[in-house]
Amino acid sequence: MNKMVAVFTGIREILVTYPALSAALVNVAVVVLSYFGLHITGPNLIYIAGVVTTLFGVIVHSNVTPIAKLKDPGESK
Repeated sequence: MNKMVAVFTGIREILVTYPALSAALVNVAVVVLSYFGLHITGPNLIYIAGVVTTLFGVIVHSNVTPIAKLKDPGESK
């Protein structure tokens, strides 16, 4: 049981530390699995890739820290 917790903790740390890389790797894994024997249709592949991309997009967005604040075009000088 402790090994499973350690594995999930490690995966979580990787996802939090490198969310964009994780998203790309999961998308590649889905496509490779479908190519090498995961028998799903084209629309299902698009659906799975879309859900995974959306999920990881949210993770990436929540972990991004802006380095500069852009000025609102409606603000006066």
